[in-house]
Formats: sequence, C-alpha cells, structure tokens
Amino acid sequence: MKEIDLREEDLVHRYTEEIRNYIVAEFVQKMTAGHDGAELRCLLPRKKESETALVILGGRTEFIEKYSELIFDLRPLDTSIYSYDHRGQGLSQRALQDGHKGHVEDFGEYVEDLKIFLKDIVGNRYRYVFVLAHSMGGAVAAAFQLKYPGYLDGAILSAPMFGINCFPLSPTLAAWIAGSAIVFGYGERYIPGGSPYREGAPFHENLFTSSKVRFKINQELIRRDPLVALGAPTNRWLKEALVAAETALARAGELDIPILLLQSGSDKVVSSRAQKLFCERAPNCQLRVITGARHELLMERDLLRDQAIRLIIDFIQENKTSPGKPVNRPGLC
Repeated sequence: MKEIDLREEDLVHRYTEEIRNYIVAEFVQKMTAGHDGAELRCLLPRKKESETALVILGGRTEFIEKYSELIFDLRPLDTSIYSYDHRGQGLSQRALQDGHKGHVEDFGEYVEDLKIFLKDIVGNRYRYVFVLAHSMGGAVAAAFQLKYPGYLDGAILSAPMFGINCFPLSPTLAAWIAGSAIVFGYGERYIPGGSPYREGAPFHENLFTSSKVRFKINQELIRRDPLVALGAPTNRWLKEALVAAETALARAGELDIPILLLQSGSDKVVSSRAQKLFCERAPNCQLRVITGARHELLMERDLLRDQAIRLIIDFIQENKTSPGKPVNRPGLC
C-alpha cells in the first residue's frame, strides 16, 4: 500500500491545500430525504466508475467534514466513497427545537435512513458495497444488516457502540433511569448532567483522541460552522441507544457478512468487553485491537491511526472476492 503522505505535524498548515481542496474537487454535497422526509445532508463522489462503494457512517455528534482526512487517505482503494450526516446532527434536520440536543424517537429511524440512502443515492451500480461505521454508526450498521441481509458485502466497525460506558452507573441502571424519565414525559430532556455543546473544551479533558493536532482541527471545524455542533443526548436517545447496543450483541450470531472490528485499546466511551463478545458470536468477525488508542480511533495519532487505515484497506481489498459477481443487488423494498 502507498504510504499515507500527510503527516500529523503538517495537518494544521496543509489541511486546506491538501484535503479540503481534494474533497471539493472530487465530491459534491446535497440534501436528500430520509425515510420519513427528514432532510439529510450527504456527500457523493463526482465520479462513480468504481466497482466498489464504501459508505462512511459517523458516530453520535459527528458530521461529514470530520471524515475528510480519512476519505483523503483512502484514495489507494479506488473506491466510490459516500457519507451523510445522521438525522439530528451535522447539517441534517434536527429533531427538536433545541438543536443541541442529541435526540431520536426510535433507533430504527437511523436504520431506515441508511436503507433509503443505499437504495436512492448509492443505487444498484456497484459490484461491492461496504460500510465503515464508527461508534453509534456501528450499531446502525449492525441493525441494518439484521433487518436487510444480503445487501452489504462487509462492514468495518470502528469502536462500535455495542455497550455504553455509563460510569458511575451500570448500563442497566442508566436504562432504567432514562426509561423512567420517558414515562414521566422527560424523554426530550438532556440526560442528567447533560448540556448544550460547549466551545473550547480543553484537550486534557477529552476521552476521544490523544492527537492534539486532530483534536484542534475538529474544534476548528465547529468554530467555522457552529450549526454542526451537538450537545449531550436526551433521555430518549440514551434509552434507544442502549437497547440497540444490547440487540446487536444478542443477535451477533446472525451477522454472517465479513466484519472487521477495530477496537480502541484505551476506550472509555464504549464497552470493549461487549465488542469482544460481539466478535466471538459473529461467525465471520476479525477483532483487531489498536493498543493505546482512545475512542475516536480514526482521529488518533499517526502511530495508531495508520494501523487502522491499513487494516481497512486490506480488509476491503481481500473481500472483493467474487470477480464474476453480478452488479445487480437485492432490492431494499
């Protein structure tokens, strides 16, 4: 594989020249409709001649621009890359009047949005379709595969949300508290202790990356466009997410597509134990631990991040294994 040629120390000064200009030249943004008509902002490749599509699904709070460097680094794949902002975040339609609240009424809405995106935007032109899903996106990808098997050729799951660290509470107690809040009409309120997005959080308090450079860049992206900012989740979101994570873990044995699970070795956001159980149960799952990485593995220091990118590229290349496979894919009715 070609060496990743933008090093961490060069990013701040060369980000616009090398990465943003590449995204502008090779991709287009547009608004599309989710399963119920909610507006979703998506990123589409200008050229679609590849035989392979890769759909990037971000985690909670994330937005398209955050994955620009990753998209740039995946150029050796010769793959058509797609992405979109989940409903309720990024520049997609927000669920509540207070747009800083991370909210969804039903986790299945994320799944149906992915179905519509694959059906109407990615379409039926590719011989292979993979997803690269981070954190919450991993739970969405698993739920999609459970409901619509046969469409995806493989999934790369980066620090997937198959269990949430609710410290000091157990997930069971957190689910009970969130469920009780919903019963009493507080489903749209922030979880206890939650608040809107706060600008300028110090690096030393973050649980997501040990890369000061990429932490700074991601903060700058929000400063440039405050509309992408998202605060804490609501009680409803937390309850839905905990159920989705539990379901993915319980039904992992039904997921027979090739799966590469990239585990962050120092993750304090989601459960590493749940990821290990998931991979033990899924019949075709490879677990790869990136020692020392925090939750946002794909935003980590070069030493850690480069390992993940090489594993991603190798996985996709190795799983394009059916040269005679027809282009037509199963319908998503």
